[in-house]
Amino acid sequence: MHKPNQTMTYKKFTFSNRELLGLYEGLKDLKELTGSKMAFFAAKNIKEIEKVLSPIDQMATPSEEFYNVSVEAQKFIENSDDEGLKKFEEEHADIVEQRKQQLLQVDMELNKESEVYLVTIRNDQITDSVTVEQLGKILDLIEYNENAN
Repeated sequence: MHKPNQTMTYKKFTFSNRELLGLYEGLKDLKELTGSKMAFFAAKNIKEIEKVLSPIDQMATPSEEFYNVSVEAQKFIENSDDEGLKKFEEEHADIVEQRKQQLLQVDMELNKESEVYLVTIRNDQITDSVTVEQLGKILDLIEYNENAN
């Protein structure tokens, strides 16, 4: 009896960076599953996607200045001091505006498309303990094997 090829293959995909982020999160959800094929599949793809998303993640990191302002603003919120918060935000409007612009840039980057080579996995290589929700998140990376038992 001929055994089907057990190796996983790389395939070129084009996704928006936002879609890649969703796929990345879906792959991270697989961390509790057992099986060497699933582990390799998840780990290898996480590593490849991180190469694309890491610069965007760095871009999204708030400045130290904004962080300090947000900590102070939180104190007004905790004390239900709406007037104080409004005045504080007006005093620091430039920092808040810089953060808004930063987040707009991040959003624009997330909407851009990226080409990435990812490992695919055949349906017969997926561990039995995977859930429908987990499968739904990685469906684009699953190849259907008609010869699977």
